[in-house]
Amino acid sequence: MVISIRGVKLNFRQTGGFVGIDRGVAVETASLPDDLRAAAESLVKRKPPIAPSSPMTRDQMQYYMRIEGSGEPRELRFDDETIPEELSDLVDHLRSQSRPLPPQREE
Repeated sequence: MVISIRGVKLNFRQTGGFVGIDRGVAVETASLPDDLRAAAESLVKRKPPIAPSSPMTRDQMQYYMRIEGSGEPRELRFDDETIPEELSDLVDHLRSQSRPLPPQREE
């Protein structure tokens, strides 16, 4: 049985690749299937943060996750080389739900 942490929002963004299109989605973890919800909510407790992207990331997808609603927001970043195995199903699900996003402005 998975007990959901109420009000936890997961913002997912993928960038890069050969074409360089940004895609993303925001979901409430309570709306995810049990196995994916458990993976998403484990990110809230995860320490230390996931390893940064590898230096050899040209043409690879970059993934950003921001977890909000359970304490201080957490931001995680990884790429195709550094994605943790236990998050691969969650990332696949979020990728399938994501939609094109406008490019982020650099400030």
